Amino acid sequence: IRLIAANSQGCTDTTVQQIQLYRNPIAGFALSSISGCPPAGITITNTANAAATYFKYIVGITDTVVVFDRSDVNRTLINIGTRDSSIVIRQIAFSALGCTDTSSQTYTLFSANNIAQGCTPVNCAEGNNRLTAQETPLRLQMTTSTGASAVVWNEKNSLYYAVQAGNDTLELNTYDFTGSRILKTKAGFDFRGLWWNPATEQLEGNGYADNGIFAANLNTAGAAIGTGKLLFEGQFQPSAQSVGAYDPTRNEILYLNGLRVSRYSRADALQVGTTNLTGISTDSSRTLNATLLYTGLKNKEYAIVNTTTKKVYFFITFIRH
Repeated sequence: IRLIAANSQGCTDTTVQQIQLYRNPIAGFALSSISGCPPAGITITNTANAAATYFKYIVGITDTVVVFDRSDVNRTLINIGTRDSSIVIRQIAFSALGCTDTSSQTYTLFSANNIAQGCTPVNCAEGNNRLTAQETPLRLQMTTSTGASAVVWNEKNSLYYAVQAGNDTLELNTYDFTGSRILKTKAGFDFRGLWWNPATEQLEGNGYADNGIFAANLNTAGAAIGTGKLLFEGQFQPSAQSVGAYDPTRNEILYLNGLRVSRYSRADALQVGTTNLTGISTDSSRTLNATLLYTGLKNKEYAIVNTTTKKVYFFITFIRH
């Protein structure tokens, strides 16, 4: 940069200084594939320009790796849900002076049940997905397990949620697919049951007594943030402490009510019928956890848990009224 100064008499003087300009980093990467069946192994190849000297990769929500050279990054992606998932992969490229640029791509991770894409379904009911000695059960951290009411899987974002029942100040936690807690917040509603609604892409649940049906607000990553909206106000459940589950195939909210399932329409919260559970005695049912499970398995749609014997009862035949 040159500056020339002049006075009214025509005298001049000149000074010169130099400014060093550096190239900005330009992020870029290539994926070995853009879709696949779980577990999907992918390789991320760095294509950023030479001005970028180190890199941060963010796969999904919580999987982060920092690389100080241009080597490839390898990752294995898991989808244990029943629907395909979209996983955002980002690269943040840094220059030596701290300038940054970001590039992102989306990987489609098919459900294992997507046989049209050549995936192999997992049939838990047939026992081919049992834990082996080398595998670790899923463990979800809560400050206290008192009042722990429900665990929910969000297949869109590959997240778990767990809530405490008792009042609206208790915990509502969000976890990644490994069970690591990524956000803890107050529930914001006096939950009893909790479920993921794939049609509305909402985390929903029923409350105590006549508190009604509630939808929790989520941030952009899918984590629950402790606020929400009331969908239906009133007692649309058999009893004050009923714990709801959700049947997405029939769009029904389900409650265990003795040896029957009371079914309520999610569209208007009104009861649409009951289903008798056969093959288990009334005495046995008294030891069962009050939470009903909806499995989505053909002819084994409903299940209940004996918390004393640690047994799960699947109901193959049922009668609707």
